[in-house]
Amino acid sequence: WPDGSHGDRPSMDGPKLRAPTEYWKGSYFKDKYFSEFVEERRDVEVRFNWYTENPFPGMPNDRFSVRWEKVEHFKEGRYRFFAVADDGVRVYVDDQLIIDGWKIQPATEYTVDIHLGEGLHKLVVEYYEEAEDAQIHVYWHPWQKRY
Repeated sequence: WPDGSHGDRPSMDGPKLRAPTEYWKGSYFKDKYFSEFVEERRDVEVRFNWYTENPFPGMPNDRFSVRWEKVEHFKEGRYRFFAVADDGVRVYVDDQLIIDGWKIQPATEYTVDIHLGEGLHKLVVEYYEEAEDAQIHVYWHPWQKRY
């Protein structure tokens, strides 16, 4: 949690693994603890730089949070996941935490390599903005060995 507490993790109930989703289900909250829900949106990607502004009218400029959920089909193989965030970010694949940058920080990049089996996988991105700049970008690609 942003304040360092260890309360209950937010519910991961969201898209079921029946079919891939073409968009991210973005749940926007006007506090940084996922408790004051404002709006649900369909976001094509998790790639935002709001600078010092709010995501949309009705949201604060600071101390807000967003949870994005998506079901994606992957071919079997190794993937590199990236997250760039100012401030906190967590990325889950099939309810397993793979990136944990849950702290106040300037734009910071995280990477992790994981193996995924063929089929549908649930992705969840949690983000919170503390103050000043607000930026989040999460993406992945098949892992490639560098020579």
